[in-house]
Amino acid sequence: MELQAKVIQLLPVQSGTSKSGSAWQKREVIVETSGQYPKKVALTFFGDKFIQLAAPLSIGETCAFHIDIESNEYNGRWFTQVKCFKITPFTPEPADPYAQYNQPAAPPQQAQTYTPPASYGQPPQYAQPAPPQQPGLFSPQPPSSDEEDLPF
Repeated sequence: MELQAKVIQLLPVQSGTSKSGSAWQKREVIVETSGQYPKKVALTFFGDKFIQLAAPLSIGETCAFHIDIESNEYNGRWFTQVKCFKITPFTPEPADPYAQYNQPAAPPQQAQTYTPPASYGQPPQYAQPAPPQQPGLFSPQPPSSDEEDLPF
């Protein structure tokens, strides 16, 4: 899923140790979407690789954040986390989406003259009709009633 938003706050890196004894780190970045009703979203960058991904971000920068939304249950309560795994620079669309069509037209090219085919003005050539068949070569006759070969 992709979210286009502006960075409004960079929180410090948090670290800790899991139950299994391995160390972990995460960083949260608060972004704000655009539109009529802007929303603020806390994005989580979990692990060294993703913390480095968020390092070059600056406040006020607009980017496209590729996110994964996940919810977990803990002691009967549900918690939702928005994890970011990729950031791409945001390139705004041009103010006039039809700008490429509003450019002046190319100058007209020189008109080409029409040359009719060599047979123009002559009577059309039609295919010759098939020769008539000789009578008696094919004359279907219905079978007589006593010669019927029907099984019933």
